[in-house]
Amino acid sequence: HTADLFNVTNENATRGNAEVDLSWTNSMTCYDEVMVVAHEAGSVTSVPAGDGTAYTADAAFGAGTNMGSNDYVVYKGTTNSFTTTALTNGINYCFKIFVRNGTEWSDGVEVCETPMDITIIEPGDLMIMAVNTNNTLISGEEFTFVCFQDIKAGTPIDFTDNGYERQYDNEWGTTEGTIRLTRLNTDLPAGTSVTVVMNAANGTTDAHFDIYVGGVDDLAAGNWSITELNTTNGSGFNLNSEDDIWIMQNGSWIENTTASNPAYHDDEYTGNVLYGWTATGWPGSDAPGSPAYSNLYPYTNCFITNVSGLLNNSKVKYTGPTTSANKYEWIARVNDESNWTGYSDDAAYDDGATPQYRQTGINLLINAGAAVEGIWTGVQNTDWFDCGNWQSLTVPDET
Repeated sequence: HTADLFNVTNENATRGNAEVDLSWTNSMTCYDEVMVVAHEAGSVTSVPAGDGTAYTADAAFGAGTNMGSNDYVVYKGTTNSFTTTALTNGINYCFKIFVRNGTEWSDGVEVCETPMDITIIEPGDLMIMAVNTNNTLISGEEFTFVCFQDIKAGTPIDFTDNGYERQYDNEWGTTEGTIRLTRLNTDLPAGTSVTVVMNAANGTTDAHFDIYVGGVDDLAAGNWSITELNTTNGSGFNLNSEDDIWIMQNGSWIENTTASNPAYHDDEYTGNVLYGWTATGWPGSDAPGSPAYSNLYPYTNCFITNVSGLLNNSKVKYTGPTTSANKYEWIARVNDESNWTGYSDDAAYDDGATPQYRQTGINLLINAGAAVEGIWTGVQNTDWFDCGNWQSLTVPDET
């Protein structure tokens, strides 16, 4: 066994319902395969040996080779992510990731997570309602979002101000922040506004944030936790005046930059990209490689908000209709720039207009009614490939 020589880096685990998603950055040195061993309610103690042929992997926990002490092999291969299934919610599982070269094995790195019945968020299930990239009255930055599903206790939601394709195709920027908000203790009802305030220049932990629900700091009340996902090169979540915000879930942030691969802006996210917000457009007038540069993530055309046409677009709120509507009608409202207002100063943003998302909060009235896949509405134009012309806001595929 060779400590650290072949070990993976950036190991990460994300909980799901009776499953855990794992991801990592593979070793930059030569290796033959990666093997993951899992243990229920404790750390992995077994150590692999030989050329790996003695071990059979199965993603369903307990079905692969038992290496002893109920340490089960759940993965063998050369990729950098997979999902372990057949887990029991509420029980902590540890996963040790080993790397093999011939008959030599790394000492392995371990990551642990507890599966839970969380809310799986789909595109169209949430949206941003307000952004102020520099509120001098509270000495911080803030944004407000709303989810159209109840957010169950234990549900993580990821946010980044890194740009997509900031410098390289299909890759994310590196040097800005990626954070995970996890709901704790109680479910949050659908339609409840959540205002996230960064009270430090570069937020990475609970101490750098406040989270307001109904005018009360819900983070201080213990109902949320915040963790940083890009710990190696990220500078923390910090909105500049021309920034973008992306909301994601059910994945890990993989930092590919290492000492032997120093190029920035080649990060990956393994989960689902749900929604994007921009004040400058996709990519807007910002130069490639700059902190505010971001292309539009594939297939998110109808799950974005673009307020680049507004004056004072670094201090903006949705101020449109608040009568009851189904979620697709709400999305159409929020995606209509004419329903937003930009403010020239923080006093006007905070006190001169409603809704006051941080101070009192808002609870959207959401009508029932699901969209049907493949139903044409034509509300935008006659373009088949414009997602806005389809009831589900998704262009049909061959099925």
